Amino acid sequence: MGRLAAEFVHEGVAITLVPEHSAGRVDLRVDFDGQEYTKITHQLAEFCLWMPVSLDAMRQTLIDYARTLASERSAGVSETGDLPSLASGDNFAYATVYRAE
Repeated sequence: MGRLAAEFVHEGVAITLVPEHSAGRVDLRVDFDGQEYTKITHQLAEFCLWMPVSLDAMRQTLIDYARTLASERSAGVSETGDLPSLASGDNFAYATVYRAE
């Protein structure tokens, strides 16, 4: 998971991707200017490790997503627009299923 870590600046915002281990789980925290902005939960972060996609491509996709979040935040957008692009080599379709409860 350490290879998903990244530090960069986008539109004046210092962005850090921080893998975190707790309670046997791995989350990926996204910090803006040193403060936690959002977290990619262990369900998704750990799933990335099992993808048929290179870790570098997955990392770049997460960086691109963080850039999108920063741009939308600075523009005052309260909801995320388009979904992030798939990582290079990712040719799978995904869906999320919720229980009725």
